[in-house]
Amino acid sequence: MDTRIKETLYEFCFTPAIKWEKLANLAMKENWKYLNTESDFDYPILVNYIVFTFKKLYNLYKKDSTQNWLVFNGNSICINTGLLTKNYERIFMIIKEDQNKTPDQKPYITKGFYPESSAEVCKFDVLPKKAKFFDKVEDLIFNTDLRLVANFEHILENPENKARIPEGIRNNPNLITILNGEIDRVKKRIDSNYKVAVPQYYDNKLQFLLPLSLSDDPNKTDLVLAVDKISNTCYKGYTCLTLDMAYNNARQIAKPETNWLAR
Repeated sequence: MDTRIKETLYEFCFTPAIKWEKLANLAMKENWKYLNTESDFDYPILVNYIVFTFKKLYNLYKKDSTQNWLVFNGNSICINTGLLTKNYERIFMIIKEDQNKTPDQKPYITKGFYPESSAEVCKFDVLPKKAKFFDKVEDLIFNTDLRLVANFEHILENPENKARIPEGIRNNPNLITILNGEIDRVKKRIDSNYKVAVPQYYDNKLQFLLPLSLSDDPNKTDLVLAVDKISNTCYKGYTCLTLDMAYNNARQIAKPETNWLAR
């Protein structure tokens, strides 16, 4: 592999804004924008998804280069985005060495995003595999038989975490009691519908995103608790996220279909 290729796509490869727009139009219709968060990109969730997917594929390739995680053809690399067109064709990303770059520019550029039937994809003798995040399907199911505890010290004393709690309840003296009650309730929700717990991939392992309703409306998600399985008997919640952050993280594995996170 070219040593100029890095784990983080945007460190070595330039992608013109028009390429993201074309990918958004090529893929199945989906809302790739944040609902409540400012961004420098027109399609921030899509950009993060592709960057995250490449990082995973890069690491899988480094671990086992005999598998087709990345496929090379001359000075071009083909990547399976994991996305589909409206006609259910797989979409591939092709990046190539930029022959016209200046010394201060990135060595690679995104040639484009193409459906499987395109002439550009057909130039590759074999096609790359989709990124793999789990070994067993049951890893995607939250086990309600396990204990669930929250790291309130980190959640409430870390400024970034606390700022994500709705302003109307952020400084409530009974906040810990409210959070504990909602954590108990969300376990019951998951017990009746396993889809309530949405998986995300973080720090090279699967975690779960749990919706917390802290206001008077029990159907409104005010905060999302990210939990990690720390033993065979316990999950632990380390941090809280906004809905935009939760959707962005969950989308890296698959499009969320659960009601509280669906768009």
